[in-house]
Amino acid sequence: MSAEANFRGIQYSQAKDNKSRNMYVREARPGEEVTEGLDATQRKKMAAKYSTELETQAREFIEEVTGEPVPEGREEFAGRLKTGVLLCELANELMEGAVRKINRGKIAFMQMENISNFLKAIEKMGVSTHSSFQPPDLFELKNVGQVVTTIMALRDVASGRCAPAAKKKEPTAVGRLRARSKGERQIREQAEAV
Repeated sequence: MSAEANFRGIQYSQAKDNKSRNMYVREARPGEEVTEGLDATQRKKMAAKYSTELETQAREFIEEVTGEPVPEGREEFAGRLKTGVLLCELANELMEGAVRKINRGKIAFMQMENISNFLKAIEKMGVSTHSSFQPPDLFELKNVGQVVTTIMALRDVASGRCAPAAKKKEPTAVGRLRARSKGERQIREQAEAV
């Protein structure tokens, strides 16, 4: 059985997973963008949600705080933030020492580390995790709209427009055991004191 097939001039490849041996996936021709399938549908939905108005507000906020220029346009905007350096500088301007180490290297894992450090810093500042993007959203340009939403949430927390997210500390199993053993120890100490 061949791993490729040609039907009506369109090239298909056998699916990579072992479960669907007879499933073939349409290959994109050189220079052709795939306009069908799950990824294309998701990209279209993300593009429809993207707001250039919010991007402009986020860009102006970053420029105002850091003094660094940020270009207009979805790809240019994300490209400027992709290394994470500007985001870390933004966090440090808002809260001194928020990001202790900023990696200025061109290596991908260092840039992803910068983005992760920024996300940890803004969580400490009070931006809720459900408002935050995930590192691949920016680094792989998967959901730039969520990046803009996160920056807007940071702006709102920094300006005092919304209260920082309250951290709920629910006792874990270990925490409950420690509290119980501490309580038992206090009862024993009180009994011995009498």
